[in-house]
Amino acid sequence: MSDTPQARILVVEEHPRLRQLLHIVLSRAQHAVDLAASPEAAMRRLATAVYDLAIVDADANGSRAATGPRVADALRTAQPGLAVVLLTNCYQTAPQPGVDAVVAKPFTPTQLRTVVAHTLAPAGR
Repeated sequence: MSDTPQARILVVEEHPRLRQLLHIVLSRAQHAVDLAASPEAAMRRLATAVYDLAIVDADANGSRAATGPRVADALRTAQPGLAVVLLTNCYQTAPQPGVDAVVAKPFTPTQLRTVVAHTLAPAGR
């Protein structure tokens, strides 16, 4: 196995247990993973690092409003070309404006790894 990460991923998830689970699953898939508990923390991370992919909770900051897509837009404004996967609590995985893929919770580690791989593949990341 190579020590070089496959991709650098930023996870934006307010729930500590899910944030840690995402870190474990993605790290085991050989990705470099940074965690942010809020959109504000994610923006601070983007100011100091370049990412291949952001995984964003659709209900960032506990809002039921379409916060996830707004966060995705802000992240892409800060880093154009950033791929974004949206995590949602509903079973609707239809495409959302400003995001590359949608994953419905609950999901399995295999489902997450598959979506991440497909999202990163087109850009050769």
